[in-house]
Amino acid sequence: MSRDEVTSILQVVFRDVFQDDELIIGDDTTAEDVPTWDSLSNIQMVLAVEQAFRIRLTAAQVSGLENVGGLISVVEAKVAAKAA
Repeated sequence: MSRDEVTSILQVVFRDVFQDDELIIGDDTTAEDVPTWDSLSNIQMVLAVEQAFRIRLTAAQVSGLENVGGLISVVEAKVAAKAA
């Protein structure tokens, strides 16, 4: 799965979780850029990402993320490892 495909799926997940059909994510997007992104919605987002890609993210992976670009990279690597 390409980075663009991962980003496209994450775009849908983020719009759903944060209930904002106008939300546009990019590599540099952080919680500060999304008004409804709080600790509870962060958990909901992680669970939705895991479900969308059928992967599991560790607490260390999640806590180490600085922005959406990091999330895209982690998801991309997890999906590739699962397919191997």
